Amino acid sequence: MTTELLNTVYVQTQGTDLRLDQDSLRIHLPDTPGRKTLPLRRLDAIVVYGHINLSTDLLTRCAQDGRTVTWMTRGGRFQARLEGRVRGNVLLRHQQHCAHADPDRRLDIARSAVAGKIRNSRWILLRAARDAQPAPQARIREAAAKLAEGLPETKNADTLDTLMGIEGNAARTYFGALRDVHRPADGIPAFTHRNRRPTDPVNALLSFAYGLLRNLVHGAIEQIGFDPYIGFLHGLASRQVSPLPSCLQRHR
Repeated sequence: MTTELLNTVYVQTQGTDLRLDQDSLRIHLPDTPGRKTLPLRRLDAIVVYGHINLSTDLLTRCAQDGRTVTWMTRGGRFQARLEGRVRGNVLLRHQQHCAHADPDRRLDIARSAVAGKIRNSRWILLRAARDAQPAPQARIREAAAKLAEGLPETKNADTLDTLMGIEGNAARTYFGALRDVHRPADGIPAFTHRNRRPTDPVNALLSFAYGLLRNLVHGAIEQIGFDPYIGFLHGLASRQVSPLPSCLQRHR
């Protein structure tokens, strides 16, 4: 299956062949006669799942144009991303690194991020409660109220560890309420808990959607010139990146 959505092409049919055809993307689906072409000027990104073939000419052209190509597993887990030249202002990224190295600024930004996550989670639950049956509706609204109670705690958190604890509690409340939001259907077992290595349809769909979201957020961050690997809540992982340069250590 090949889908064009919001100027992004998603390719899921295994064995599909993608090639450059002058200024167009040429798509050849296996066991399907004919070829489909899309003008490259219409495309901002290409996302492929599993075993999809992309020609070197197409990858080179996408890199030159700044058009991203993202590889996902068939289940939707992010694998890799092709970018072109580094975009954005180096001074902007420098300020981002300096903000991360300043404990007070980093904590303030992390507070806002966690508060936004809790607020959005509460909004989703309240919206789902509108159409729920009376018993699950009461439980969903109870979880939403619990999330509302946790919002002031983010403002008062004085350490990142405390803030991560608040985030974790909110996540457990949210996913616990999803048991009542989800309505089981024939052949689809009831949702019980969040599992990042899914073996059930609901968790598989959540992981698939999170993979799409991660790709979109990653691209949006890079589009404005920020470094997507600087985390203000969870920080830097020493096994993945080198320590901060000495010029920034003085901000700690």
